[in-house]
Amino acid sequence: MRRYKRYALNYAKHRMSWGKAAVAEGKFVFLCGSEGIDPETNETVKGIEAQTELALSKMKLWLEEVGASLDSIVKMIIYVVDMDEYWKNAQSVFQSFLRENCPSFIEDPPPIDLIQVAGLARKDMLIEIAATALVTHSRVAKLTKRESLQRLKCQKLAEHLFAEASSENCPRIARANRANSL
Repeated sequence: MRRYKRYALNYAKHRMSWGKAAVAEGKFVFLCGSEGIDPETNETVKGIEAQTELALSKMKLWLEEVGASLDSIVKMIIYVVDMDEYWKNAQSVFQSFLRENCPSFIEDPPPIDLIQVAGLARKDMLIEIAATALVTHSRVAKLTKRESLQRLKCQKLAEHLFAEASSENCPRIARANRANSL
């Protein structure tokens, strides 16, 4: 069974069991569809401009969380409910956000599919953006090493606290711990 690195999707401070913000496998990072739902309130922001900016901001955050950037994107899919509204209002926000946060994306964009759909997950959603990123192996390795070190520190701290608590509260566990350490 393959084990993928998964990154939680959170809304209104609750982890969504049905989805992941990103899944990393080898050098690839697959981002779920990012939309204009405010993760703090779980409410859809109003207007395609605000939804576009929020969706791109969340994608940027998710990519940074896995050690990548917007520049790492090799494929993007944009789903819109109204193509005319996208071209009139959202395209300029899209270009402006990327020009500010990732100029190379504008100069040499990856393949982008723009697809009009009848509707999205919520009635008031107007845009959703999904992407695939290619991350250099060294970046992924550094992230994994950092996570390993954090886990190791937590494990050692837990063992130390358990040993202290056991010695004070339960002499039988303290004796077993001493016997195991010999």
